[in-house]
Parts: sequence; structure tokens; C-alpha cells
Amino acid sequence: MFYLILYVVLGILGVIFAILYTNYSVAIFVGVLILFPLFSYILNIIACIMLKIDIQNEQEQIYQEEEFKVQIHIKNRSVLPIINGVLRYSYGYNIGSKERKKLKFSIKARGETIHTLHLRGEYCGSISFRFYRLSVWEYFHVFVFSKFMKESCEQVIYPKLQTRNLDVKNTTTFYNDEYDEFYEDHPGNDPSEVYEIRDYREGDKLQRIHWKLSSKRERYMVKEYSDPIIIDAVIICDNSCTYEGMERVKRWSDLLEKTIQASYSLLLNKVNHYVYWFDEEQSVGERMEVRNEQDFHTCIIRLLQCKPNKNPQAYVKYLIHSEEIKTYANVFYVGEENQELLEEKGISIKVVD
Repeated sequence: MFYLILYVVLGILGVIFAILYTNYSVAIFVGVLILFPLFSYILNIIACIMLKIDIQNEQEQIYQEEEFKVQIHIKNRSVLPIINGVLRYSYGYNIGSKERKKLKFSIKARGETIHTLHLRGEYCGSISFRFYRLSVWEYFHVFVFSKFMKESCEQVIYPKLQTRNLDVKNTTTFYNDEYDEFYEDHPGNDPSEVYEIRDYREGDKLQRIHWKLSSKRERYMVKEYSDPIIIDAVIICDNSCTYEGMERVKRWSDLLEKTIQASYSLLLNKVNHYVYWFDEEQSVGERMEVRNEQDFHTCIIRLLQCKPNKNPQAYVKYLIHSEEIKTYANVFYVGEENQELLEEKGISIKVVD
């Protein structure tokens, strides 16, 4: 701003002198004084158009309380150098306030520079980075060219995978009398579904001999029964959160950490389970079945991408009207908004501390 004011003042004084003295040399000087910064500004616009800015993070998985690096790559594809540029960006957790910062840079013609940001994922969740404005001053530092930017990226901060002591009842409960899904990699004892038919081996029960097929093949054939997939537990992630600011980020991180660690503990103990949460935008409950590591990692991603529910009553209403949840012997609750209300409505829960 100072240089712009100085430029205007000198321009006005130059015009006054040119009028008073009617001298061509003064007029030429004033013209050069006015046109040079304008010409420099045009070159500056061309250089900005040829500027490419990108953000990269080489680490695929970042866990809570780990430090990580974010690199900002700036490449100048023009033959004009940039001596004074400012890149403004914001970063922060998606559910909290964003911190705004600026990065000053200079770059030679057809050059490239890399700026490294050292950050720390104190809480689990999604952190977003967004460039929102680029400002570049021309060589006389009088005019500035600015443009808005939309480039952005997200970094997921995973919670530490620690186990929690969960009281799991051995009683198997399932809401259907007949099973719909069975394991494909090993047999079981459910006679309603045949896993495979094989040759008879010593010690096999006579009740499992397939007599019709045995008579056709003229040797004993035995039926292997299937092993049904049984869901033994439910984790209710009460993603209702009415806090604001950093307190909201802390509470949300604690909620996700407990939910994921509870699911991890059940997975290690080979307990098939569901994880429930509420989608406020769709006004429906979401459910993810976890039976193996692939399911578990998919569940983590979906939980970290979901948003806090600002309407706790809607989630309670959904849970109360869900007859399926009431049939499970192991219902684990993670949250604090609706614990007492759920117990009053007859849903027996075990709070995950």
C-alpha cells in the first residue's frame, strides 16, 4: 500500500511539473514513471497464470499424536521470475475452526521450490488443507495480482489401535431363527446348509452319510455342514455432539477413539459385531458389519468421514424403534448424550469407558 501511495503521489507531481514547465523530457519521464509499473503488472499476471501450486503428503497412514510433513510444491513455468509472492491457506479439523496462515515465497524463472510444513495430529479425525488466495506483487512493488484458489486435500488421523476390556457374554443372540449367511472357508455344524460333500473318513458320523450319492458312486460320501455367520455384539457410536470449537474436536476424537478401539477388541476376540452411528443429513441410522480386518478398516474410514449429529433426539428415536438392537445380549454404548435416556427406554447397554 505504501508503494502504491508513493506511485500515485509521484505520478501527480510529475504531471504537475510537466504542465508547468511544458518540457518534453519531463513528460517522457512522467510517462515512463507511469507505464513501467503497469507494464510490470501485465508481466506479473502472465507469470501468475503459469504458476502451478500443489500440496503433497507422502505418509499414507498417520496415527494420533504423530508428527507428519506436508509439502507445498510451487513451480514457475514462465520465463519471468517472481520476487514477492504470498500464498494464503487454511488448515484444521473438518468439524472445528480453521487456522489461517500465509506463506511468503520467491521463485526464479522456470524454477521450482518446495516448502515443508511440520504438523502434528493431536486428535483423530479428518484435517483439511485449502489454498484460498494467491497474491503476487510486480517488480516495482506497486500493484498486486490476486486470485482465489480452490485446491484442497484431506488427511485422516487414525486413532491408536489399543484394546479395551469389554465384558462379552458367551450367549449367542441373533435376531433371526434361520441364518442367511455362512462362512465359505470352513465347515460347521448347521445342518440347514451343506458346505461340501466329500469321501468318507474314519470317525465320521453315520448320520452325515449321503446315502443317495453314495449308492451312485459306490463308495461312502459324507456331508459337511456349514458354519453360520452369527453377530454376537453391537457397538452404538452415539455421534451426537453439541459442543463447539476445540472442545468439539476433543470430544469427537475421544468418541471415535473409543468406538474404534472397542471394535478392534471384539475383532481380536473373534466376535462378529455391528457398529451403529447416525447420519443427520439423511436422518437414518448407519450400520457396518465387522467380521474381518478388511471390514474393520472400512469401518474406520466410514467413521472418520461421518459428521457429528446435532440432533440427539433423532438418534434416540431411531434406536428406540429398532427392535433388532434389543435382541442382542452385548450392546456396547460409546457416548454421553443419550445414555440415561436409552436405559429408561429399556435398552440394556454396557458403557465403554
